[in-house]
Amino acid sequence: MSSITNLFRTCPVTGLKVDKNAENLIKVNAVMAVVFLLLASLQRWVYC
Repeated sequence: MSSITNLFRTCPVTGLKVDKNAENLIKVNAVMAVVFLLLASLQRWVYC
């Protein structure tokens, strides 16, 4: 039972269980989206 509780955390606001692996993947995707948006805007200014 303890291995199942290690995979999830409980949201303090909603009380729902959140998968830690999914939460980490969402964070990585958000960071990568910002990085690519910054790179795209830089490319626009450099090549125009």
